[in-house]
Amino acid sequence: MKFKTILIPILFLSGSGSVHCKVWQFGKDAPYSEVLYRGSGTISASEKIKHIHMSIPECHNVKLLRVEVQNFLAHANTTFDEDTNVVTISYKPWQFSESKYDISAKGVKDSECEPLDEENNHTDPNDHSAFSEHL
Repeated sequence: MKFKTILIPILFLSGSGSVHCKVWQFGKDAPYSEVLYRGSGTISASEKIKHIHMSIPECHNVKLLRVEVQNFLAHANTTFDEDTNVVTISYKPWQFSESKYDISAKGVKDSECEPLDEENNHTDPNDHSAFSEHL
């Protein structure tokens, strides 16, 4: 009989006034945008801060980011750092429950950007300034 008495309040608390899915949206969709990143994962009950480093193709800019967090008990806070393409999902110290997240980013190619040459870390094949120190 004790099992029923304890189980009912726990079920009531988990379903009352809680957010099952919260969505954050950063930016606006742009014409001719394409999906640059999709990812999902789990945040354990003991994790308070989760940093998700999005791998965005070189010379592309994120214009629209959508983060969906599913948690039946706790309310998350979500931020996006445009400079580093990092999404941060955080919880208060007293919040202990597992979460799931889905992230999608759309963006456009920067027409003025030139990809870096990985070997020499410069873009102009006629620019030999990186080697002038050795001459």
